[in-house]
Amino acid sequence: MFRLRHLTVVVLLVTAFTPRLLAQVTTSSVSDLADSSAVVALGRVASAAAQAEAGSIYTYIAIDVTDVLKGQLSERRVMVKQLGGTLPDLGLYIADQATFTPGEEVLVFLAVRPRDGTLYTAGLSRGKWQVLPDMQTGGRTAVNGDQRVPIDDTLRVSVAASRVHADAFVAAPPEFDALAAPSFTYIPANEGGPARWHEADEGFHIPVDFQTIPGGLPGGGSNQLDDALNAWNEVNTRLHLDREQTDDAVCPARTFTGNGRIALYWNDPCGEISDSDATVFGVGGGFFTPGLQKTINGVTFNAFLQGLAILNNPIEGAPSGGPHLASAACLQDALTHVLGHAVGLGHSQDSGALMRQTLRNDCTGLATDDINGLRSIYPAIASGGSPPNAPTALTNSVALDTVSLSWTPATTGGPADSWVLEAGSSSGLSNITTFVLNSPNPSTVVNAVPTGIYYVRVRARNVLGLSGPSPETVVTVGPCEAPGAPTNVAYTTADNLVTLTWTPPATGITQGYWLYAGYAPGDSSALVMPLGPTPAFQAEAPFGTYFVRLAAGNSCAVGPVSSPDLQVTVAPCTGVPAAPTGLAHTKSGSLVTLTWNAPAAPNLPSRYVIVVGSGPGLGNLLAVRTTSNATSFQATAPPGTYYVRVFSENNCGQSATASNEEVVSVP
Repeated sequence: MFRLRHLTVVVLLVTAFTPRLLAQVTTSSVSDLADSSAVVALGRVASAAAQAEAGSIYTYIAIDVTDVLKGQLSERRVMVKQLGGTLPDLGLYIADQATFTPGEEVLVFLAVRPRDGTLYTAGLSRGKWQVLPDMQTGGRTAVNGDQRVPIDDTLRVSVAASRVHADAFVAAPPEFDALAAPSFTYIPANEGGPARWHEADEGFHIPVDFQTIPGGLPGGGSNQLDDALNAWNEVNTRLHLDREQTDDAVCPARTFTGNGRIALYWNDPCGEISDSDATVFGVGGGFFTPGLQKTINGVTFNAFLQGLAILNNPIEGAPSGGPHLASAACLQDALTHVLGHAVGLGHSQDSGALMRQTLRNDCTGLATDDINGLRSIYPAIASGGSPPNAPTALTNSVALDTVSLSWTPATTGGPADSWVLEAGSSSGLSNITTFVLNSPNPSTVVNAVPTGIYYVRVRARNVLGLSGPSPETVVTVGPCEAPGAPTNVAYTTADNLVTLTWTPPATGITQGYWLYAGYAPGDSSALVMPLGPTPAFQAEAPFGTYFVRLAAGNSCAVGPVSSPDLQVTVAPCTGVPAAPTGLAHTKSGSLVTLTWNAPAAPNLPSRYVIVVGSGPGLGNLLAVRTTSNATSFQATAPPGTYYVRVFSENNCGQSATASNEEVVSVP
């Protein structure tokens, strides 16, 4: 059976070229650093910020720890306090100080500062190593300047054997609290990422339907629901929740309709929470799609389509029936909490926040952290400004049943942050569809449009109003038919690497192809698979004989197959290929592109080996084997001068000589 490999392969190695060899560090060298350290850990940098403290300037780096090689950490986040940093009006420079970038993975050797027991990098910059993938071993390597050390058991044993420190340390200095990242969170990435109700930006209220309120709730339940809705409404954001109608018909956690409403249910009628689970007082969230996204305060949010908020049953044996039923105030907090999830907030790390993971004993409503969280998702309406004016032009293009629309925003009036698209069966009507595009981009693509004639216009929107309609465009979607059959199907082989090429159909619109392969004419038992729109394909196949045909397709249908079947024979190579010729390069900043000519038949290469040296004829910096017989290669390179050659290779061996040598200088 064929194994996939697309014909066009571009390999991007971020650090493929290096100006000099990286020195392999012995574990004994690392032990010197470990001997000076109270803590050695692996982790990812979460944040870095400077602050004036004790008459000086320090930079505080928050690291989320993934592995502790030495020392005891009670928390999985450690704060590294580095002398030096830059404030808006003053800076402090410390030579050779280790610096950190949020998002990078690091290996840190941390010593204890005697003055206040905080942690800093031992040996200044020597104590911070960046952890990168090792392309040769498939593992990970820690890099510091021109040194590197594999992250493996040998390193762990060496660090563990280093001198033990009894110094007490502070993993999170108190003064860091003033500049730490906010405690509130959004829906986390592992649960689909942040989401919000985009409709709130245009002043639309989000309806909250609710199950009939049962008896026995502290305070009665009705007042607590209203107070919970008002708690979020009074934060002064674009979000407004409206108490709407009762709805006892369905369980919102198991019924998606995309109705743009939040459903609130009491006493877990969905059966999602154990009746004896006293740790969960409720759940909240909603259905969303990553296809409708909007960026707010630098964060990209998906669009909520339907929300849900569910409170747990009274807990058997619990004195109050559960923490949310301890009092009317706690019931209100529980309602506010699950509704907070339904509008986009995750759990807060602030012990005083209502959105913390567990209910507070005092049940005192929203805290500052909750308010800041909602304001970050739904910024308040800015004062001033004006509604947008109508777009000045609207054009369309049609490919099969896909319609592409673009328009020109008005140069007067307020800026648009979304658009309303209208389509009707005749001029001026909107009887076919009206929908909102929650993006400032003045274009959209609509798929699977039925055959017909549509009169389309678009309006601009922002939080202050809706514009008039743009000039109309008439969209004609004709019958959607399959393309004809591909022709001139041909192949070449190099060992077990098969390259297929063909001519696209002469009729119809082709959006992709289907490949069929079998062991006899008309048979497809070896392979049936879709391909992209490029009329070429490359794959590895076991030695043998195959019968291959192709069909072109589009969003409407798949056309007829090519005829007759192409007989493909895959046989072992008989000799090594000759060397490539015509090696050349181009540069775009630090991005280097190499190109060369393949050697002639009969012994064709199935891959190439790129050798990089620091001088003529050397290969001491890098040797990379490509994954296809494509005759180009891209990589970013640090400043330096490199001597590059390329060898051809197949399963019989490597070319006896290399291509011409190309000198690459990166400024």
